[in-house]
Amino acid sequence: MRPVTLQNNRRLESYIPGEFFFDSYITELMLPELTSHAANIIETRHEEYDFLSHREQEVFRLLAEGHTNRAIASVLYISHRTVENYKSGILKKLGLNSNAELVRYAQKIGILD
Repeated sequence: MRPVTLQNNRRLESYIPGEFFFDSYITELMLPELTSHAANIIETRHEEYDFLSHREQEVFRLLAEGHTNRAIASVLYISHRTVENYKSGILKKLGLNSNAELVRYAQKIGILD
């Protein structure tokens, strides 16, 4: 590996404190590993979705589409509190913290187009 110094790499002069800088050589070495790792995370997360019950998957899909708890309750003929319980369980099982993360997750695994 070659050292990165100000003499052999002028781009370091534009370095911003608190930001990361990777030499193009290091980036070329890391990129295949990072993309492979990201693909494994997505695949693992899709497997986690498959472990949700059928009803949890229904609630998940409706939440991802932007429906409110009360609207989901009406469609599925359950109380809005039951929807809240399903939502809480879904977020916990998938390691998510918010509706925004749920929507991003749904997009990544192909639930939303």
